[in-house]
Amino acid sequence: MGYKAKLIIGIIIITAICFVDYQFFTEGRDARRLDPLVRQAAHLIVLAVITPIGYWAWKGHPMQWAKNLWVASYMLAISILLIVGLIQWQTSLFSNELLDRFYDFRLFFGSPLAFIMLFMLTILAKKRS
Repeated sequence: MGYKAKLIIGIIIITAICFVDYQFFTEGRDARRLDPLVRQAAHLIVLAVITPIGYWAWKGHPMQWAKNLWVASYMLAISILLIVGLIQWQTSLFSNELLDRFYDFRLFFGSPLAFIMLFMLTILAKKRS
């Protein structure tokens, strides 16, 4: 299977997973009824599932830095969110305004936008070379 087909399949799968996450654990009708720790754990699991899908999709791409950037950025995002979540759970140190920024950060990585932006970066890099 060519790398272009893998990219298309990857974005379709990631979009479907992100849709399920958004509907069932973020803004859906029943999402607010879930325990906050269950919702947060589900978000981290979704990010952990998206990471290898993106790796698979970018693996055959001629620009291998894209695969490395994908994995590194998702590992960093998961680590940051996990650390912030643990600190907040234990100490309630962060304000709601700051937690809203981490919510936005998680929404970015829990959406197909990160994949699309990386795809656009590879197109720009290809045009420049």
